[in-house]
Amino acid sequence: MSGSTAGIILSAGKVHESLIPIFGNINTGLIPIKNKPAILYIIDQYKEKNIKDLYITVGDEKEKLIEIIKANYKDFFNFHFVETDASKKPGNSLLQVIKEINASSNCSDVLVTLADTLAFYEFEILKKQGSTILVSDDIDEHSYWCKVKTDDNGCVNGFIEKGHIEESLPALVGVYYLQNIDVLDGLNGENLEISEILGFYIRSGKKIKTHKPEKWFDTGHLSKYYKAKKEFMAARFFNSFSYNDLLSTVTKKTTNIPKLQNEILWFNNLPNEIKALTPKISNYSLYENTFIEMEYYGYPSLQELWLYGNLSAEIWKSVLERLFNILELFKKYKGCVTKEDYTEIYMHKTKERIAKILQKQDNLAFLLKQDDIIINGKKYKGWSYFEPKLESFIDFLFDKNDNTVLHGDFCFSNVLFDLNNGITRLIDPRGNWGKHILFGDIKYDIAKLRHSISGSYDFIVNDLFNYEQTENEITYNFNLYNNTHNKISILFDNMLQKQNLLEKIQLIEGLLFISMLPYHADKPDRQVLMFAKGIENLNKIN
Repeated sequence: MSGSTAGIILSAGKVHESLIPIFGNINTGLIPIKNKPAILYIIDQYKEKNIKDLYITVGDEKEKLIEIIKANYKDFFNFHFVETDASKKPGNSLLQVIKEINASSNCSDVLVTLADTLAFYEFEILKKQGSTILVSDDIDEHSYWCKVKTDDNGCVNGFIEKGHIEESLPALVGVYYLQNIDVLDGLNGENLEISEILGFYIRSGKKIKTHKPEKWFDTGHLSKYYKAKKEFMAARFFNSFSYNDLLSTVTKKTTNIPKLQNEILWFNNLPNEIKALTPKISNYSLYENTFIEMEYYGYPSLQELWLYGNLSAEIWKSVLERLFNILELFKKYKGCVTKEDYTEIYMHKTKERIAKILQKQDNLAFLLKQDDIIINGKKYKGWSYFEPKLESFIDFLFDKNDNTVLHGDFCFSNVLFDLNNGITRLIDPRGNWGKHILFGDIKYDIAKLRHSISGSYDFIVNDLFNYEQTENEITYNFNLYNNTHNKISILFDNMLQKQNLLEKIQLIEGLLFISMLPYHADKPDRQVLMFAKGIENLNKIN
């Protein structure tokens, strides 16, 4: 054996029952943190450790899990997806993978991680120590954890299984580094605990040390999930957050002072009945050391539920109805928004952004210059056909009755939703629309919502798509897009059609996709998909 290390991630089973009311009955690896499944953070760690051979156990929702992993890691790893029996204990899956590695690989060592465990540690320390398991004293519900006993030399010499309350000993936390795994070929058994495998390894003459990670999160249980969510809270590159656990507040600062100032003004100027849908503001400063301190909510975003949850179409129908009720509440409060504001948002902003792209000699500039675009086998008019018509679109869109309170970024990632109680909280408002802080075209919010539902925006920004391009022809499809997504998309459009809004919303959504292209310059593949969705929508306008 060469001594190289293989990675193993155990991700065959379903989430703990405490998380089912939040996400539905999903795979452990799909628990979302910061709009990203937990397993992807673990795979990132293996990449940082330069471990190329990665074995991932799959069972429940295996197709979904494999699609997500392959979409995010195309070239670096040698993936081995091993189907195991999710109804049995995790030791059964681990032993199955180890025996497969011993039979077909030159790897002599393994680094094993449970798919719902995020742990931070120096891998070099583990390799220097030899076989090592991560342990922690920072646990609750002691009877739930397997405890670790050590001798005077710090070597593991026994385990106390789950079900026993033993507060003086550290607990296994789901990361195991084992060298010379060939000795485990002699172990046989069904439905084994991981501790039984570790016990056999020790009885075979091998030593195991313990190591406490810098920090770790068990995302597979409710209390630890919320702690992990705080740690990985989504933030744009210019934002910084701090938390007060006692008060359950988050303080937000930024280098983009004008945007945060507008956001604070938006929250402060909201009508009282709409304020109930947003986090409560406990403190802020507009001018000196600008910041905002607000109530923290650990609810998942609709983006997380849309991409990784397992909710029925009926549940999503009730979510849609709630979102439309919120928009109806916005409509109660009218603002004085002019046609010039529409022109600024829908025409000038779009033209300015596209002009910058057209100055470059890249693929996106090439696509924008084409008279015709073929998308999924269908011929569409290109951007050059629509740009001269932008001014006429303003007359088509402007309606004084639509000028109301506006969130400005009413998409799935900015709507937090508590599935248990139906509580909705709106975060990260745009802050201004044209020269207005609070008011704008309500159709803009509806279009933002549609680009999450029908436009598959969340699939695009999470790279859950495949596409090919030859000259002006683009063929694409979205990973994980299923029958429930399709049903909700049709339902949403039917709701818009009844209000005679669908065509206007498709127009705005098309302009949104086109105008956001410069913001994704670091992801040219995403730009191609956004361009395609924008062109598709614009071509639906009579």
